[in-house]
Amino acid sequence: YGVVLDAGPSHTTLLIYQWTADKVNNTRVIREWSSCTVQGPGVSSYADSPQEVGKSLEPCLHWARREIPAEQHSQTPLYLGATASMRQLNLTNPILSDALLVALTVALKSTPFDFQGAQILSSLDEEAFKWAAVNYVMENFIQ
Repeated sequence: YGVVLDAGPSHTTLLIYQWTADKVNNTRVIREWSSCTVQGPGVSSYADSPQEVGKSLEPCLHWARREIPAEQHSQTPLYLGATASMRQLNLTNPILSDALLVALTVALKSTPFDFQGAQILSSLDEEAFKWAAVNYVMENFIQ
């Protein structure tokens, strides 16, 4: 399993991915197992109260604990990628964006999952992830 928090401008989505030992062209077959939409605004909206951002994620993180078998929790990587609104906040007020990333890191480190980091994705990285996702779904990597 793997958990990704996609922290977009208007909302955050927690996605659970699963992969098996099966490989196609030496690449593991990955599928989206399930997802949970975090209630409330995007993470950048918590700039004035960073201590609240972790609380907003709690319902979806608890949900993920139930979805993923407990014996897999410590081996399940957890990532958070923030996009456009956090890039903008980082340009206008890097101190606030750093405070949000610290608060997110504290919250996500407290989960049973293998937290791998919270970062603001560059627009280039964001587009590369979208390109890879679309091509994976279109099965362009296995033709």
